[in-house]
Amino acid sequence: MANTILIGMQWGDEGKGKIIDVLTARTDIVVRSQGGNNAGHTVIHRGVKYVLHLIPSGILRQRKVCVIGNGVVIDPVALVTEMEGLSQLGVNINKNLLISDCAHLVLPYHRIFDEQRELRRGRIGTTKRGIGPAYGDKAARTGLRIGAQGTFLDIDHGTYPYVTSSNTTAGGACTGTGVPPHRIDRVVGVMKAYTTRVGEGALPTEDMQLTQMLHNLGREFGATTGRKRRCGWFDAVATRYAGMINGIDEIAITNLDGLDQVDPIRVCVGYQLYGKRLDVPPCDATQLANCEPIYEEVPGWNTSIHTARKFSQLPSAARKYLRYMSELAGAKLSMVSVGPARGETIIL
Repeated sequence: MANTILIGMQWGDEGKGKIIDVLTARTDIVVRSQGGNNAGHTVIHRGVKYVLHLIPSGILRQRKVCVIGNGVVIDPVALVTEMEGLSQLGVNINKNLLISDCAHLVLPYHRIFDEQRELRRGRIGTTKRGIGPAYGDKAARTGLRIGAQGTFLDIDHGTYPYVTSSNTTAGGACTGTGVPPHRIDRVVGVMKAYTTRVGEGALPTEDMQLTQMLHNLGREFGATTGRKRRCGWFDAVATRYAGMINGIDEIAITNLDGLDQVDPIRVCVGYQLYGKRLDVPPCDATQLANCEPIYEEVPGWNTSIHTARKFSQLPSAARKYLRYMSELAGAKLSMVSVGPARGETIIL
């Protein structure tokens, strides 16, 4: 059986839930490797919107085994609520969901501690769901045992301190599932056609006009918190770095339809910091916040792409933009999402 790792290549919210849902048509087992119910994966199928926080998106397909792995921290109340909600929508849970007995629990005091620490230290942008304190207890060996966010929220490789509490990279997927690295056949990176982030921390390509336009369209509100996401242009510097540390083989680009009425489209091809050009993001969060993006502009397509089901059906400008993104990311383009529904997907 071939093993695939799916990784978000930005700051989370890349559209992994939908891409996982599409890929599971050819998959037997879907495993969640890290994080907790601070993640939110949205899938729309047959007009019904499903928002999943702990349970893998594969649960929406029949006869697919879904596993919550050892690297996940589980809030039992949130899990039961999610299971009940899915059951009410006719989703078969009991036979298709397995939970590792090595996963750790998020307890009520973790949530209280998380909220109080956030108030005391100032905002990092935590979802206040107790994820960080639960991982802290796990690391301190006081926890109770029982690939979710994006690369730049990784505790080691992300924009520290504005990160989550676990490893969100491909390496973390191995340790969070028990699958050895040499058994991984491919790594798929997911990224939006632009960039978004929830909470605090640097976002070099942040653009208020683009943010307002997307919000006016009803886009870019967090599935977990409902908070408005910050939006910016596609950041090739960050994406190349994500591709390098994850060993990305191919990419899936989501939310391309969000740029239907944007012309021109800006692409960040480098950073400038204190007069020096950077092609790799600095590790220091303060330095990253001071980076000025170096932009190139490409033409938009100024038409709806929702009905495209083949790459050739996309406008010429959209095809050129996708090829440019793939070239900058350094990986083969394998999938394009042109809308929120399962069928609004182009597989190359």
